[in-house]
Amino acid sequence: MINGGINIRMSYDGGSNWADVTDWYCPGGGIPPDDYVHADIRYASFAGGDIYCGTNGYMAKSPNNGATWSILSNGTSIREYYKLGVSQSNDDIVVCGSQDNGTSVYKGQENE
Repeated sequence: MINGGINIRMSYDGGSNWADVTDWYCPGGGIPPDDYVHADIRYASFAGGDIYCGTNGYMAKSPNNGATWSILSNGTSIREYYKLGVSQSNDDIVVCGSQDNGTSVYKGQENE
């Protein structure tokens, strides 16, 4: 069994006991450990013997029950937006706040 939340947790005994298989914390902002996956797991599932998870920052995959993870969505901009503001004087300016991933500004064809 698998469960998401802050970290991914797995149970090998039908849910009687659970263990973390990811760790969202990266001490000192250094190189993340092998079991690091961005916090706030929004989706977790098994497929073809692998674990797939979606966070509010990216998609990841583990081929070995969570011992190591690879990011599947490099080069994309996945964010979970929780606030959106549209300029009252310029329809081409939109500002969005995302969970744990900063602020995005859209200025017509230009983005920040």
